[in-house]
Amino acid sequence: MSAELISTIHTPSPTNSPTTPMPTPSPFHRDMATTKQPLIVELSQEEETMSKTPKMGALSAGDVTADAQPSVEELQRKKEELDRQIAERLKAEKQAVIEQILDVAQQYQVTIEDLIDAFGGFKPKRKGVKATPKYRDPATGVTWSGRGKEPTWMRGRDRDDFLIKEDED
Repeated sequence: MSAELISTIHTPSPTNSPTTPMPTPSPFHRDMATTKQPLIVELSQEEETMSKTPKMGALSAGDVTADAQPSVEELQRKKEELDRQIAERLKAEKQAVIEQILDVAQQYQVTIEDLIDAFGGFKPKRKGVKATPKYRDPATGVTWSGRGKEPTWMRGRDRDDFLIKEDED
């Protein structure tokens, strides 16, 4: 173990400052109040070793060697390998879960319809649903459902003039 001088403590005597009352010193400070003494602190070997180790960010350009840190390419390869391993593991775990679900479904005779109902049923998608035409251009026969941008043949005119009558269908 080694001793290291940390600081010197000097507490002024009460006579140095007559206007400011001094707080009552602790037993440690009471002994040092009248004399100026160095404060010695013992460091363990581990603390001493740590104090000699350079801190992060304190490295100079000559301190970094090729072996100290992997290159960006090497890190990219490691990342790709880890991503591949994660994908394989997820696929295997997902397959195991599916097998468990099938086993339980067979054990309790759960049907696909039961599962669909449990998930809220099928919801029909609106995509691709054709709207019925409401308007027709008498000159060309082109129809418009009333959705989207208004056609040029109808701009500035009364829509009732182009309305498709029920008996026209």
